[in-house]
Amino acid sequence: MKITKTHLLSLSIAALTSLSIQTAQATSTYTGSADLTIAITGISNQSNPGSGYGNDILYSGLLGLDPFSGSIVDGTGNVSPSFSGSPLPFDPIVLPTDFSFNQSMLINGSVTDGNIDSYYVGIPKILLENESLDTYVIDYTVNHNLSVVTSGEYSEGTVSITGDNLGLPDDGLGGYIEVGSFSDSFSEGNTLALSLTLEGMSSANFNAEFEFSGYAEATASPVPLPGAVWLFLAGILALPRFKRHQ
Repeated sequence: MKITKTHLLSLSIAALTSLSIQTAQATSTYTGSADLTIAITGISNQSNPGSGYGNDILYSGLLGLDPFSGSIVDGTGNVSPSFSGSPLPFDPIVLPTDFSFNQSMLINGSVTDGNIDSYYVGIPKILLENESLDTYVIDYTVNHNLSVVTSGEYSEGTVSITGDNLGLPDDGLGGYIEVGSFSDSFSEGNTLALSLTLEGMSSANFNAEFEFSGYAEATASPVPLPGAVWLFLAGILALPRFKRHQ
């Protein structure tokens, strides 16, 4: 088969067309994490100091996820949510003096072409009930850690912890962080020593709300041809002319 300049030109155009439709995958990501630990350091009887703690306080709890939690993926992307926590009894049991509770949330999102939008709220609840007529003071510590990391073409994220008897204002100040577009990160951690007075035949709550929202988008873009490719194609087109002059 005789290969003419026309054939070479057609082949070159086809090669250029094939190369021009290749795309580079830009990637945008976000990661949000929140961790909360509540640990009792002491229980003292204020009504009868000499009697100590007589197993008069019961506790029960529930780990929940807001029903509106979830992600919307439009295009090529994925979101991986993870929640873990200490088991809580549904039926009340005696509160131990060394009680400790931990709840963690981790959200990872990545998109290469399109956008992803996430919203997750975890709601652990702990109920304390004093079954006696005595007044008790419960000493405890609250440790929280928050982190958001964003990167890529465009991404943003916010994470917060709020709740009751956690030492964090309900508006989220002191337990709330936010980062913006492109590559950014922020983290915050704190440990508080607190106390709770539980009067006779009364109850109190350790309620928390973990909230994360994240958004990311990325657009696949054409890959520019390297200069060497253009020189190679120009050389192919010049071969017939070079042959005629030999």
